[in-house]
Amino acid sequence: MIENFFQPIAKNVHKASPSTNIIGNSMIAADKISEDSLVIFSVGHDFPEVRKAFSRLAKHFENTQIADLGLFNSSKSQKNNIAGLREVLLYLYAKQSKVLILSTNATVVLAQWQVEKELQNSTDCALITPSFNAPIADYLFDVWKQKQDRQHLFHFSLIASQSYYNDLSTYDELNNFFYDDMRLGEFRANPHNVETLLREADFAGFDMNALKRSDFTAQTSPNPNGLYSEEACLIARYAGVSNKIKSMSMLELNSKKMSDTDAQLIAQMMWYFTDGVENRYHDFPNPESRDFKVIHCPLEGSPLPEVVFIKSLISGRMWMQVPFGKQLRWTGCTEDDYNIAVQGEVPEKWFRAVGF
Repeated sequence: MIENFFQPIAKNVHKASPSTNIIGNSMIAADKISEDSLVIFSVGHDFPEVRKAFSRLAKHFENTQIADLGLFNSSKSQKNNIAGLREVLLYLYAKQSKVLILSTNATVVLAQWQVEKELQNSTDCALITPSFNAPIADYLFDVWKQKQDRQHLFHFSLIASQSYYNDLSTYDELNNFFYDDMRLGEFRANPHNVETLLREADFAGFDMNALKRSDFTAQTSPNPNGLYSEEACLIARYAGVSNKIKSMSMLELNSKKMSDTDAQLIAQMMWYFTDGVENRYHDFPNPESRDFKVIHCPLEGSPLPEVVFIKSLISGRMWMQVPFGKQLRWTGCTEDDYNIAVQGEVPEKWFRAVGF
């Protein structure tokens, strides 16, 4: 039973007045989890302040049922913890539930990765973090360097990174991968482009050190620069609205420094993720569907005859066809990528996908 992996949360945490339409009044039990469920659990701490704040937010979700499994039973062994989290995620994914994880550390992303590697041949992920050397990225880079893991990775995105934390040799190493690095300044200049990256991710890891300390103080590594609270909520919603994301972990939370305002911000990010899940488009690229339009952009004087795009007539979103080994895959793109191809040039993202 999945309940054996958790310590249940005290009943008064989600208790509220039954006359109000708030999240705490509609929580479902673990045995009611289904494909319409959003499942919450925590690792390292029970975060009662966050749970209370989330429970008291307005329930705008007609189709998304919310369950709180409680606190994961951690051991002193990182290997055992990852193995346990793997079992939990496999169970929840089999139920087609979406998962939100609160954690004091970043090892959760290793379990998220391990499960994706088992479930499919090629995986995309998104990491919101200020540094390539932060634990959230460092853990995954270490496993991706191994051939058996590297071959399962298609694409990853780094969001809100800050260049002064990353030495040039790291960028040289990253060139071995198909990746996007949306630095903090780039994100702030055009924040809605982050949707393109989160749209393609199978899982997301949100390092809470990516936030500006004046907006969020419960960090393990306080940061004078970073995301504003509104921007963190925007990213959380885009993660929720992604067709593919099965889980988002909110990592490096410092439970000892958690203020009421910090707890409210995490709760609001959780609310926006749930709102995104509730409003997913479910428009997976399908050239055979009438809901999509395939667009061929011919290239003159180029070894590549054309770049192919597909556009969703439901959401207006676009994808570009890129090679992956001996196969072809769709990857999310922006209108700028399409406009470059219309002018007869190959978008930079296409070159990065093939390893040029």
